Amino acid sequence: MTPPPAPEEARTRRLLRGLVRPAAAALSGAVLYLSFPPRPLWWLALAAFALLGWTLHGRRLRAGFGLGLLAGLGFLLPLLVWTGEEVGPGPWLALVAAESLFVAATGLGIAAVTRLPAWPVFAAAVWVLGEAARARVPFGGFPWGKLAFGQADGAFLPLAAVGGTPVLGFAVALCGFGLYEAVRVVRARRPHGAAASGTRPRGRAAVAVLCVLAPLVGAFAARPLVSTEAEDGTATVAAVQGNVPRLGLDFNAQRRAVLDNHARRTEQLAADVRAGRVEKPDFVLWPENSSDLDPYRNPDAREVIDRAVRAVGVPTVVGAVLTPETGNLRNTLVQWEPGRGPVATYDKRHVQPFGEYIPLRPLVRIFNEDVDRVSRDFGPGGEVGVFDLAGTRVGLATCYEAAFDWAVRDTVTHGARLIAVPSNNATFGLSEMTYQQLAMDRVRAVEHSRTVVVPVTSGVSAIILPDGRIAQRTELFTPDALVAEVPLRSSLTPATPWASCRRPHWRRSRSADWCGPRRPGRAPGAAPPPPRPTRPALELRRGPRRRQRPPRPRTGPHRRPLPGPRPAVTVGGMATPDFIKEVRATAGNALLLLPGVTAVVFDEEERVLLVKRRDDGRWTLVGGIPEPGEQPAAAAVRETLEETAVECEAQRVVLVEAEPEPVVYPNGDRCQYMNITFRCRATGGRARVNDDESSDVAWFTADALPPLSDHDLFRIKQARADEPTWFAAPPAP
Repeated sequence: MTPPPAPEEARTRRLLRGLVRPAAAALSGAVLYLSFPPRPLWWLALAAFALLGWTLHGRRLRAGFGLGLLAGLGFLLPLLVWTGEEVGPGPWLALVAAESLFVAATGLGIAAVTRLPAWPVFAAAVWVLGEAARARVPFGGFPWGKLAFGQADGAFLPLAAVGGTPVLGFAVALCGFGLYEAVRVVRARRPHGAAASGTRPRGRAAVAVLCVLAPLVGAFAARPLVSTEAEDGTATVAAVQGNVPRLGLDFNAQRRAVLDNHARRTEQLAADVRAGRVEKPDFVLWPENSSDLDPYRNPDAREVIDRAVRAVGVPTVVGAVLTPETGNLRNTLVQWEPGRGPVATYDKRHVQPFGEYIPLRPLVRIFNEDVDRVSRDFGPGGEVGVFDLAGTRVGLATCYEAAFDWAVRDTVTHGARLIAVPSNNATFGLSEMTYQQLAMDRVRAVEHSRTVVVPVTSGVSAIILPDGRIAQRTELFTPDALVAEVPLRSSLTPATPWASCRRPHWRRSRSADWCGPRRPGRAPGAAPPPPRPTRPALELRRGPRRRQRPPRPRTGPHRRPLPGPRPAVTVGGMATPDFIKEVRATAGNALLLLPGVTAVVFDEEERVLLVKRRDDGRWTLVGGIPEPGEQPAAAAVRETLEETAVECEAQRVVLVEAEPEPVVYPNGDRCQYMNITFRCRATGGRARVNDDESSDVAWFTADALPPLSDHDLFRIKQARADEPTWFAAPPAP
C-alpha cells in the first residue's frame, strides 16, 4: 500500500497542476505568433488553436478570461514588438495590454460555448467576432494580427476569395479546434474515457471530422476563384523604392534627401528604359512619404518631382505630406502627369492613432514625452482613392489602411483593376513589421482577385499577383525599382460584395458607385503600346460639387473644364450626387443638363475669397451643385460656409451661363452645366480650410490675385462692376 503524500508535496503538486493551463494558454499564443511571417510556418496556427481549445474547454467564465489574456499576451507581445522600435517599450506594452483584453474577452466567450454541441463551430465564430471588435474600437480599431494575415502561404488562402479575412480566419480556427475535439474523441473511446464522458462518441467523432475536413475541402473547392488571367489585358507597372538616409523616426529630418532618392531612382529607371534594359512602364508608383515636402508649397520640391516625372514620361503617383497653413496635415497620394503636374489627389482615410495623430494628448503626455514628436495631427480624407493612370483604374490604400477590410474593398467596388498600397516602414527598422504587412497585401490580392503593387520607401517593395504569389520584391534599405507586366482584372470575387455588408457604417464613402470603363489593355505577350504624346495642360476649375453635410447627403468634387471653343474633354473619375445616380439608373450615359452655382464673396475691404484646390493646386472661386429643392442663392451661401467657414449673403446675380461643351467622364457619362454666379458679401466667420477638398483658403486684393483662369477673372470683374447681369446674347436669326 502506497503511503499518502506529505502535505507539502501535495501542495506542490496542486500548484504545478494549477500552472499547467496558464502555461499552455501563453504557449498557444506564442505558437500562433510563430505561424506569422516572415516564417512560412502557417500550419502552426492549427496547433495553436488545438492547444487553446484544450486550455479553455470546460473552464469557468472567469478562468476563460484569464487564460485568454495569457494567450493574447503570448501572441501579441512578440508580434507587436516593432511598435517600440524607436519610442521605447512603453507604447508597445500599452498597445499589447489593450489588445490582449480583446483576446481575454474572446477566451471568456470560447469557454462559455465549449459546453454546447458542435462547440468548435461556435468557438471559431467567437474568435472571429473578437477580431471584428478589435478591428473597430477604440480609435477606429487595430486589426493587426488577424488570424487570416498569417495564412498568406497556407492551404486555406483561397477561402479569402470566398469571404475575406473573416471566413479565412474562421476556417483556420475551426480546423484547430476540430483537431482538439478529435483528440478528445480518441481519448473518449478508451475504456476509462468512455465511461467518464457519458456522451455519444459517434456523434462527437462526426463533428470532429467535419470541423477538420470542411475547411480543407472548402479551400480546395475555392481554388477556381483564384486566377491570374488578364481579363482586361495587362499593364506594365513600376514601383520605385528610393530608400531613406537612415533608420528610425528621425529619417524625416532629411526629408529632402528622401525626395531626392526617389527622384534619382526614377530618373535612373528612365535611363534604363531608354537603354532598352527594362520595358517602359505605363505608370510609376512612389511610396507613402516619398515627398514629405509639400509640393504645393515648396517650389523646389515641385521642380524635383516634375523633373523626374518628365524624365520617365508616364503618370506617377507621389506620396506627399500636405501642410496647409491652417487645419490638419494630410497624408496624400498625388497623381502627377508629365507636362501637367498634379491632377488628382487621395487623402489617407484611416490615419494611425498615436502615430499620425494623438488622441487624448494631455493624458498620453503624462506617460510618454515622445508624444510631442507628432506636433501637428494629420486629418483623415473622405473620398475613395481610385486614379485613372494611363487608362488603368488603380485603387489606392495607404500603408496602414491595408489592414482594414473596408479600405481595400472600397477601391475594388469603385472600379479598380489593380490595387496599389504605397507604404513607409522606415520607422520600424529591420523588424518583422514590413513582412507582416506584405502578408496582408498578399491576402488582399486573393480576396479581391487583383494585382497588388506595394512601393515602400525602404522596403520590402513587391509586386503581388492576384493569386497571392510575389512576382518581384526588393530587399530592405536598398534603392531599387521593380518593373513588371501584370494582369488587369474586373470580375468580383464573392468576398468583395459580401464585404460591403460588413463595412462599418461610419466609413461609408461619399464617392460614386460607378466603375470606369474597362481598359482594353493588351493581350499577354503583345507588343507594348507606343509612348503617349505629352498633352497640353487642361485648365480646370472648381465646378459644381456636393459634399457630406447632415441631414442631406452630398458627395465630393466635380471637376469640369473652363468654357471655350474646344471639343468635349474627359476628366478624372469624380464623385456623383445621389440624385444624379438615380437619374443615371434610367438615363444611362445620356447627356444631362445640371445646375451649378458660383459665389464671388467680398469682405469689407473689397477683397475676394478664393480656395486652393487640393488635387491640382489651383486657386478658384467657391462653387457647387444645388441640392434638390434648394434655391441657387441658398446653395451659394451654403457652399461658401461648407468650404471656407465664411458666412455670407447673396447680393445679386452676376452672370448666367451654359457651359458650351459637355464634360465626358471616364465611365461614359456626359454632363453639361448651367451655372449662376452670385456676388456675395461676407457677414461673419473666419476664412479657413473647412473641408477635405481644399488645401488653402484666403482673401485677396484686386492687385494681388494669384494665377486664376480667365473665366474666374471675368466673373470677379463682373462682380465688382455695377452692371446688369451678364448673359450670352442669343445668336442672330
